[in-house]
Amino acid sequence: MRWAYCLSVYVCLCSCAGSAVSARVSSDIARGDYRSALSRYEQDRSRSVLRTLSESVLLYAARSTDPAERRAAFIELSMLGTRASDLLEDLSQPGESASVRAEALRLRTLLGDDAARRELRALVDHPDPGVVDSAVQALSPERDAALLAAALRSPRPERRSTALALLGRAGPSHREVLIEAGRFDPLPQLRVAALHALERYGAPAADALEAATHDPEEHVRAAALSVLARVAPERAEPLLDRQLGAAVSEHSISAAITLLDMQPPRQPARARAAISAALSSPDVALRARAATALRRLPESERDLAGARARLRVEQAETVRLALALLLGPDDSAARSTLTELSAMYTLPGAEAAAELAAYSGSARARLCAFSAHESALVRSTAARLIASALRDPEPIAGLLADTSWQVRGAAAGAVLNVL
Repeated sequence: MRWAYCLSVYVCLCSCAGSAVSARVSSDIARGDYRSALSRYEQDRSRSVLRTLSESVLLYAARSTDPAERRAAFIELSMLGTRASDLLEDLSQPGESASVRAEALRLRTLLGDDAARRELRALVDHPDPGVVDSAVQALSPERDAALLAAALRSPRPERRSTALALLGRAGPSHREVLIEAGRFDPLPQLRVAALHALERYGAPAADALEAATHDPEEHVRAAALSVLARVAPERAEPLLDRQLGAAVSEHSISAAITLLDMQPPRQPARARAAISAALSSPDVALRARAATALRRLPESERDLAGARARLRVEQAETVRLALALLLGPDDSAARSTLTELSAMYTLPGAEAAAELAAYSGSARARLCAFSAHESALVRSTAARLIASALRDPEPIAGLLADTSWQVRGAAAGAVLNVL
């Protein structure tokens, strides 16, 4: 029995030591001393300390006076889902600033926390408009329809976005306000959101969707056509047919993809011909758009032979990557292309290395090397790719002390995603 006692004492001592290191790490981050905090982890190498370091980075960023840094931290927390519950509870304590507390309560409300919803609902009349933007999340489409309708007409995009999301998931009595938002919201992305919310109303929303195909913004028109094709395919097909007859453009690509995505596919021969024409366009952006769009289709509707033919002659890095991802690493031509791209110290190179990581130790090493790239965007992307492809937080840990807050936040979210 003595060995069992000794083991329990050892475990207890290790736990106490780990807790002490974690406390010092939290203190370092609270002072903004990321290097010292990372150094403590590197001497300890325990996952509990790495978790504390990553959580402290996000908590510090969520309390930042920089609105962009604060917003990015809460986006990372939202992507963690219920794994962020304890952090969000910390951030929603009465001692936090009103804006931080309200956003933490908003995310807890989204996770189904009724206590948070009640606290957030009490802030709907707060003098800070940013706090009210968050508090709208606590409104009920059934009991607060007038407040949500008013929120849809607010000059604040965040408030309108939340109101749209709530009404879009509510019962079938909000069609008119969604139609109004789909026609008149000043932000194209929110008009798109309103149009997607109308899909659940089915054919009765067809008139509004068809009207939106004349919106001045191309991607709003494309969204309207895409939704119309699902709720009233017979009305959408003539409009899609006209777009197919035009010269190669974003319009023709979107129309072709929508036709092939319909069940059953409509005008498949013409739609495939339009995509083939786009893959041969002199415009690199259109070729990349066509190759990327093909990945959204069911496998039976993908022209893989045409993609292989294009890959043999394609020179543009972004298009080659899109074609290789479409074909997949089991395809020999695609694997060769991914291997070649992964040797390039660019963002597409990092994506190619991530795609090959499951097949090659050298690709995994190459992917990790992108964490030292001079571009903050590439380092941030590398953190997410490493987490997704390797499921290993260790290669990401050094980025928790990066000079860029964007990279630190991405790294913290990536680490917590795999711990």
